[in-house]
Parts: sequence; C-alpha cells; structure tokens
Amino acid sequence: MIVMQSHLPLKAVLFDLDGTLIASIDHIVDCWQHTIRTCMGREITREEVLPTLGRTLFDAFEEIAPGRSQELYAVYRAYQQTTHDTTVTLVPGTKETLTQLKAAGMLLGVATSKGIPAATRGLDLFGLSPFLDTLVTIEDSERHKPHPDPLLVASRRLGVPPSEMIYVGDALVDIKAGKAAGMRTAWVTWGSGTPAEVDSMVPDYVFDRMEDVLSLLPVEANERS
Repeated sequence: MIVMQSHLPLKAVLFDLDGTLIASIDHIVDCWQHTIRTCMGREITREEVLPTLGRTLFDAFEEIAPGRSQELYAVYRAYQQTTHDTTVTLVPGTKETLTQLKAAGMLLGVATSKGIPAATRGLDLFGLSPFLDTLVTIEDSERHKPHPDPLLVASRRLGVPPSEMIYVGDALVDIKAGKAAGMRTAWVTWGSGTPAEVDSMVPDYVFDRMEDVLSLLPVEANERS
C-alpha cells in the first residue's frame, strides 16, 4: 500500500490529455459512433461512450465486441486521422498555464491511454510538446488506467517520487489511477467526468478553469508570475 504524504511540496504536474489539455471529447464520441455504426451496424449513444474515456480503446472495444478489437481499432483510427485536426481544440488557458508552471520550476508530463502517434499529433497540433519533460502512452506499460502503472512510469522518468506529484485529469479512471499511484489528484470539470461519479473518489482538488492549476504553485511563485 502506498501512503499519501500530501504535505510534501509538489515538484511535478502530470496531465491526462483528452478532455484535460485538449478539448477532444466530442471528437472521440464521433469516432466511436462512426466505428460502431460501420462495424456493428448499430448506434451507440454519447452516454455509453463517456464511461470508456481514459481507458484504452482495445480494452473498451474488446468488452463491446469480443475478439474484434483490432478490427474496430483500425476503423476508429482511420476515421480519427481524417477528422482530428479540424475538430479538436485547445482548452482555453492551457499554454499560458503550462508556461507559468515551467517558469516556476515544475516538471511537466502527460500520461494518456492513447498510442504515441495519436498523442503526439494532438500535442504537436497545439505546440504543447516543448512544455513536456515526459510523455507516457499505451506503449509504455502493460497495464493502463485505472491501474497506476503509467503514472509510475512517469514518476521514474522524471525522478520525482509519487508523493511529490499530482495527476490532473477529467475522468474517473484518472482519479483512481492517481490515488493508486500515491499521487495527489485533481479533477477538471470541463471533460468527460461528472460530479456524481468523481466525488466518490474525493480528488484533492477540483478545477473549473485551466488557470486554476496555478493554485498549486507556492504563493511566491504566483506573485512573481
């Protein structure tokens, strides 16, 4: 069991990608609906898709269509690639917030359930890659969120213990993974999660705007910025 030591100062901020740094939830739902319609000849609602966010597509597809996850993934990725850049947007305040976090000496990273091609495409579309000290994708661990493994990979790469890190995400699996890793957790309200499901996990912080992440900085750092 990992014991939380929340009194230690933060040295690193780790973010989820979809629904946290980039506003991609509508695009993900559209990709899901196209995939299920194409491969299975039926419709899937937004409400059915949202609980899958934060998990890997392979795991979610395998539950819906056992033995067909590779087929569904291929259709999803082909459609995603043709629609991504014109549909996804940057969450307001993201670049400004990352700039101030870096200026204050914070190490920054992203831990996502996406593969590296899709993750880097989203990051590079908005010029976010230069802010990051590490990027953890599906290729980097055998188990994925809500397991803590991807977050612990980030911890090792950054050389920062989990007790001095925070994981910021929009989905229930993000909060579960952060707590399992022994990190502080923050839920952002502009993504896929709902208060009803997230409140039960008791995140350490709730942020309504990206700029609220700056409240993690020491008072003197906020004053300098």
